[in-house]
Amino acid sequence: MATLSFQNEYARVEINSDGGYVTAWDVIDSSEQWHSMLYKGETIKRTGIPLLFPYAGPLENDLFIHSGQVMPQHGFARLVPWHISSELEKSAGLEMNLHSSTLSDEWKKAYPYEFEARIKVSISNTGGLIYTLSVTNLGTTNLPIALGLHPYFSLPHDEKHTITISSEPSFDAEQINWNTWQDFLLFPLNHTVAVNWKNGGITIQATGEMKNLVLWSGEGAEEKPYICIEPISAPFNAINSNPIWVKPNTKWSTTIQFEALR
Repeated sequence: MATLSFQNEYARVEINSDGGYVTAWDVIDSSEQWHSMLYKGETIKRTGIPLLFPYAGPLENDLFIHSGQVMPQHGFARLVPWHISSELEKSAGLEMNLHSSTLSDEWKKAYPYEFEARIKVSISNTGGLIYTLSVTNLGTTNLPIALGLHPYFSLPHDEKHTITISSEPSFDAEQINWNTWQDFLLFPLNHTVAVNWKNGGITIQATGEMKNLVLWSGEGAEEKPYICIEPISAPFNAINSNPIWVKPNTKWSTTIQFEALR
């Protein structure tokens, strides 16, 4: 496991190669105070920004139909070690990669494709977090994906009722019992979406086929000081029903940019 960080005058970011996580994104305000945008849980599973690869969400009956194997919710990328492949020009960012050859025999059987996934994380000149993900098909058959990110944004539990979503004017956070709500909301990501709350918020902008957002607040009744706002390429189980097919010797990519609203 390796943890590395970088920063510029506007923000600082930390990554962890154990699961390919972004574990911290801190921004500085006009009073030169630092604010942690990402939640850090007691375990890395509930921390920062995990990658959901090769698919987001659960599969119907937990079955990946292209291999006939049972696979866990959200795939395997957050469960395996990544390689920190390069440190970019000073303060510019970091890159991590995951090569199919490094997977265990169990994962190779479940997802029998040759690939390289690459994450590049950098900071914008306004302190935004720029997350570029690419998947290169190194094999001879089409490779299915339906992936996403699962950011945990810091938000006091008692402020969740103040959430508004720019693209969903009918969404009323006051009508949700945040102490017991275990459902999720799926809505379109049309270029840029702003999610605001009492003392802040974020904007999310995505390129390519990342066309959906999931809003989720955790499972169970206990209070949780985070909100998950997850850009995904398609609804759950899409890798079985309607995947993105990456052709042999081609690369699929997307860039998601998060900006803090304070």
